[in-house]
Amino acid sequence: MTAEKNQLGKLVGEIRKEKGIRQLELCQGICSVSMLSRIEQGKKEPDKMLLEALFERLGKTLLYWEKVLNNDDIRLFQLQVEINSFLEEKNLEVVQMLLKKYKNFKGVSVPLHKQYKMFANARLLQLQNKNKEAMEELQRALEITLVNLKEDNFQLKKYYLCYQEIEVYLAWAELAIRYEKEKGYEALQQLIDYIDTKVENNPEMNRIYTIAVHKLACEKASRGKLEEAWFLCRKGIKIKRESKNLDKLKPLLRLQMEIENKLGFQKEKNEVKEWYSVIEQLEQYVKHYGEKMEGITNNRYGVYGIGEVFRNLRKNFNMSQEDLMHFSEQENYSIVPETLSRIENGHSNPTKKTCETYLKKFNKEMRFYAAPIQSDDYEAHQLRYELGDKIRVIDVKGAKELLEQLEPKIDLNNKYNKQFIEKEKLIISHIEGKISPKEFREKMIEVLKITIPDYEKIEEENKNYGFLSRNEVGILNNIAASYKDAVDCEKGLLLFEKLLRYFEGQYELSGRADYMMLLINYVNVLGSAGKHRKCISEARRGIALNMKAKDAVYMEHFLYEIAWNYKELEKKEELSKEEK
Repeated sequence: MTAEKNQLGKLVGEIRKEKGIRQLELCQGICSVSMLSRIEQGKKEPDKMLLEALFERLGKTLLYWEKVLNNDDIRLFQLQVEINSFLEEKNLEVVQMLLKKYKNFKGVSVPLHKQYKMFANARLLQLQNKNKEAMEELQRALEITLVNLKEDNFQLKKYYLCYQEIEVYLAWAELAIRYEKEKGYEALQQLIDYIDTKVENNPEMNRIYTIAVHKLACEKASRGKLEEAWFLCRKGIKIKRESKNLDKLKPLLRLQMEIENKLGFQKEKNEVKEWYSVIEQLEQYVKHYGEKMEGITNNRYGVYGIGEVFRNLRKNFNMSQEDLMHFSEQENYSIVPETLSRIENGHSNPTKKTCETYLKKFNKEMRFYAAPIQSDDYEAHQLRYELGDKIRVIDVKGAKELLEQLEPKIDLNNKYNKQFIEKEKLIISHIEGKISPKEFREKMIEVLKITIPDYEKIEEENKNYGFLSRNEVGILNNIAASYKDAVDCEKGLLLFEKLLRYFEGQYELSGRADYMMLLINYVNVLGSAGKHRKCISEARRGIALNMKAKDAVYMEHFLYEIAWNYKELEKKEELSKEEK
């Protein structure tokens, strides 16, 4: 049940030793040395927040792994998602109610949860214009895990920070500039230096980093250090462009334009001004066309609850809780319906034996921390992630080079690794035009059957998918997309709609990365099938989802589909006066 989590604990120890970090330095304020030692030996299972914090303090990320959480962890995570969402919406009454609920939840007395509570409360105080109180609350929050920070005059050199600590420190520094100007100014510079030297590049850290860059650039500009502020703006914008992230991009662009005006820069073509204009147009576009966005959250990658996984697997097999009880009796293990009901509804956590018995019936191996590949080598997961980026932008040469580096690092006798490598090779061959869409589809189905041997039966009986790995979602996405130019492209559309429902109806916290890739290909096949208005409507929804997530990774695809389908409607003389 917990093999992956234990392996990740061991990986923490390996990375820590490689970096020459002592256990006391890594775990300071978030857990005891004895607990860290047990985690590194694979004897202790840390909760989600602690495991992520340990990786992040090492400058790494767990974004490469999907997570199936126990029912306590998933409820806490869901509460955090709701609190953050209502803080964004400035719904103070609901935030206060949710924070009280969070405070009363068992297990939140541990340092990282206490810190999160105080961080959220400080954001609430800011929304109530109680900024001095908010700053003091943030300082107290920092001192929960960075115990001697005040004595060290808020210097970061000797500390290792997780993302939550970095966010709290940034929020404190932003307010400190108002009340203790020099201390806040120095803190922002320290934070940028810390991220530059101790944290690997990833989407979540890029977001935090550019907020700090913008705030420091504003402060430098106010002090007349225009050239330094201008270089900081350019640095932040460069990161935004590379990561295609929109969060805080608009204020960065606006500040750079203001600085360039003061410096008297003359440009024939002002790209910064053009980008700023495009963002404003997209904001207006979403206000005008943004449709209801339901079923997925802003989490980039998948988070699932064990209870919902159990429930969806059982329903997929058309089994009642009583049916499963009879199966468990055959396995010489008793599971009563009341216990199953509590597990499925999130009120109880299953034992290891319950998990094994339950999943045996459904031919599933539950990997609680799962990536598309299985490897103890962190670099292998980084290569896998970069390979996905190369394929997304159709960089075949770069993808082949990364694939060559990745293969020797993983065990190809492992079925998950074999499935991943075969999938990537097929995609590359398809991009190169070496195999037809029909052959590509047939071979992809065989690759899928490595882990879902009864796939064809599932489709014949029109069953829902109980639980899919990220790799399986990617394979199904490619199978559906292969119908684009086929006579029976309706099959592809039906498969896409089934997959989209899987995310919207079954796993609301599953994240948007896989969902958005499905939506892009769905929109593309809709256009090819001549369903132009449906295509335009879904593409608009995609843009609205992108803007909500402040992520431009998929934006160009949706904009292109809208333009192409309007052109097709124009050819068919089906445009209204308003559309023209």
